Amino acid sequence: MDRTQLCGSCDVGSIPTEGTNLKTPMKVIHNKKFHCIDCNKDTWNEYYMLYSKVWKKANPEDKGMLCIDCLETRLGRKLTKKDFTKAIINTIETRRTAKLKNRLSI
Repeated sequence: MDRTQLCGSCDVGSIPTEGTNLKTPMKVIHNKKFHCIDCNKDTWNEYYMLYSKVWKKANPEDKGMLCIDCLETRLGRKLTKKDFTKAIINTIETRRTAKLKNRLSI
């Protein structure tokens, strides 16, 4: 039985539908809008908000998502806590990679 489901806003925490085998791990495919425009990595766990000046320097067209690695490559430097806005996504405990936590100084 294929337990693949497409993530909308994220169905990661959803309960499998009736008749599914709970012992079979569910593979979730996140929406392509969360994939890095440079390397195609799923950035679901690297959701962040930067100040516009920093973001536009790395992504002048202001389209798509960038993983931390590709963003830092485009900037030519590591991100620092000062690059991130005070947006709630940067301050609440939520999905984050170790690298994003490090850059946010959490």
